[in-house]
Amino acid sequence: MIKSMNLFCKLLSPMVVATATIVMALVSGCSASDGTGQPSLSSQKKEHKTELISEGPNRAQYDNYVPRGAERITYESDGMKLTAWLMKPTVKGKRPALVYAHGGDALGAGDVDDARAFVNSGFIVMLPAWRGENGNPGNYEMCYGEVDDAVAAVNYLAERKDVDPSLIFGVGHSIGGTTMLLAAECTDKLAKVAACGALTDMTGLYDNYPNEPFEQNRLEKSLRSAKEHVVNLTCPVLLTYGVRDPGDRSMARKADKFKKLGEKHGKEIEIIRHEEADHFSNLQASIPVIVTFLTSR
Repeated sequence: MIKSMNLFCKLLSPMVVATATIVMALVSGCSASDGTGQPSLSSQKKEHKTELISEGPNRAQYDNYVPRGAERITYESDGMKLTAWLMKPTVKGKRPALVYAHGGDALGAGDVDDARAFVNSGFIVMLPAWRGENGNPGNYEMCYGEVDDAVAAVNYLAERKDVDPSLIFGVGHSIGGTTMLLAAECTDKLAKVAACGALTDMTGLYDNYPNEPFEQNRLEKSLRSAKEHVVNLTCPVLLTYGVRDPGDRSMARKADKFKKLGEKHGKEIEIIRHEEADHFSNLQASIPVIVTFLTSR
């Protein structure tokens, strides 16, 4: 029977093979289950190589000049050495730390400006550039391989001698918020995550970011949708939206469904709507709230 199944899988498309693998895991009682009988997001990602429409880096322009107050470091993800910037407070000893996931298509000096408030609050802050951007190796995958990179960044911080490994957090804006939210479903090393303008569900017909590099099918969208894997969420989450922006209003409604579903599984999810902010000004409006969220016990 096993030989017959292997022969059958060889005849299937890569997407169907990945789907068949997931179904077989369900039937066999996969040890990487999320507790509901469904394989966890991390185990599904290990089984499925994303189907890209075209391979290559993100085409966004970037400047790798290291801004004042940051230092260039490298971290490893999937065997690739990737660039990141690190910012440290003047306080000595083991510190809380966070991964700051940038919005847009490349890491830039503006991200360092946004992260200074966290450094001033005593956090060591790591700002990773993902695979396929800022000159890093790898393909641009949009919230897929980048999630693995975010988890790798968390692991990097956990191994630093100046970081308290029990106090590692994730913060992200826009697509970076989406990436960190998915990372919180793939690692148990995050104490809390805060995301500004994150997209919790990409499964609808037009529910993803523009210029998506991946095939538009149910499996690809599901593996990029935090709502589909909320049972895997490992820490409390704060989501904020600038609802003067129609796009953020729509995403906030999706977040309401994410929260409702999460609460059924005992997940701690808070949503804040900033009525006078749009998608971009919401970040600045949210930073003081996020600092309070991260530092509260």
